[in-house]
Amino acid sequence: TADSAAALLESAAHGSLAWHADDPRRHLAVATSAPKGVGTLLYYRSRRNFVDPEYIGARLGDKILYGFILATLYWAEGSKQRSEQNVFNTAGLLWFTVILPGYGAAAYIPQLVLERPVFLREAADGCYASYTYLVAKMLEEFACILPFSLAFCGALYGAIQLQGSFWVLWLVNYLMGCWGVAVAYWVAAISPNVEAANAILPTYVTTNLIFCGYLIILSDIPLAWRWYSWADPFTYAWIAVMKNNFRPVTGEAFADQANDVIDYYDLRRAPGIWGSIGILAVFVLGFILLAAHAVHKLISK
Repeated sequence: TADSAAALLESAAHGSLAWHADDPRRHLAVATSAPKGVGTLLYYRSRRNFVDPEYIGARLGDKILYGFILATLYWAEGSKQRSEQNVFNTAGLLWFTVILPGYGAAAYIPQLVLERPVFLREAADGCYASYTYLVAKMLEEFACILPFSLAFCGALYGAIQLQGSFWVLWLVNYLMGCWGVAVAYWVAAISPNVEAANAILPTYVTTNLIFCGYLIILSDIPLAWRWYSWADPFTYAWIAVMKNNFRPVTGEAFADQANDVIDYYDLRRAPGIWGSIGILAVFVLGFILLAAHAVHKLISK
């Protein structure tokens, strides 16, 4: 009878890998555990991506180009702290190292949006859960940008003769790269298509760079907007690299109300180097969680 056939189908569905699209339990039916799923994705997908010229080129190309331009343009500029011009040149360079990873994340967007149909099909078939996919992709991306970030910061630090700790400079650049990856995945997940994602990401990044404290000094920002500066990851990255580079430098005034570069940019009362790095790490984690929620919502739809 029709009733017995329906009961048989329902019984068979309980043993399958995927539920019906309208079943709220569908996301619970996966073929593997989370560690196994992450390991499988890393072994088969990530290894292939790491030898794909197109994949590597999208993540390395901007660092080679900008690294060469900055190293030759600012050659030995970091060791010249005798004049106002030299200090501002170095401050501008440090600001650029902070914002570059944010714009570099735009290179990931097309690939992420194009991968969406594959992800939705495999997730619907019960191959893995949404968070399994995101953890694997975060580990893949973070591992990929690690050597590139080291090489980029090492070239700049040596050629420009920047002051302070190399490891602080690199850690800030690497965390900003990780933040850029997390933001790119979040934007790709919430955007209906590539065009929308390519519009949302640079708009958000550009808004952040306006408030970080370089284009307008933090204390000069109107009170109605000052909250945004402290909700801006660029602010903490900028504070960390500035305090790191100019920490040994206290000297002659180059502005009417300032005794050195830290006072000029009104960074003396800002969080310290490691406090800023800690806050930056919280931003990275926060956007990973936002990306995880957005990716999960894709399956729910």
